[in-house]
Amino acid sequence: MANLDEVLKAGHRAKDLVQQMLTFSEHLLHQAVHVHLIVKEVLTLLRLMLPATVEICQVIDTDYGIVIADSTQIHQVLMNLCTNAYDAMRERGGVLTVSLDTVEVGIGSTETHPNLHEGVYIRLTVSDTGHGMASTIINRIFEPFFTTKSVREGTGLRAFRSLRNRDEPRW
Repeated sequence: MANLDEVLKAGHRAKDLVQQMLTFSEHLLHQAVHVHLIVKEVLTLLRLMLPATVEICQVIDTDYGIVIADSTQIHQVLMNLCTNAYDAMRERGGVLTVSLDTVEVGIGSTETHPNLHEGVYIRLTVSDTGHGMASTIINRIFEPFFTTKSVREGTGLRAFRSLRNRDEPRW
């Protein structure tokens, strides 16, 4: 029984150490960021990538100051959202709208979203005129390995997992 207690103590120490490392690394990646500059950079890339059948509409408020964030994560999230929006419009084309504005969160919002504090936030919105999603898909969109794409078509975690599981040699 004493050995089991030591194993549990070591496990808790390891958990605490990993948490400290994650907290430290998060602070290193977060810096003062003008989100509108990241949004404009992503939209510039998208204009080069998307066909002319997809119109890009931007409604960007630049009058919000700076935020402390990880610019790489913002870039990745926006690229993924816009790529998914394009996939929904691939056959017929349409309008991809990206907007950036501010929103004030009051007491009513903090009751439904307890992790939010009252105050002014920036809001990044991506919308498209594609075919939409069924409720069964919407309910699963935040699952790490969920996708509606075939194995070779996706770019997210599931595609990465499928590449790692192939029978090819790993270098």
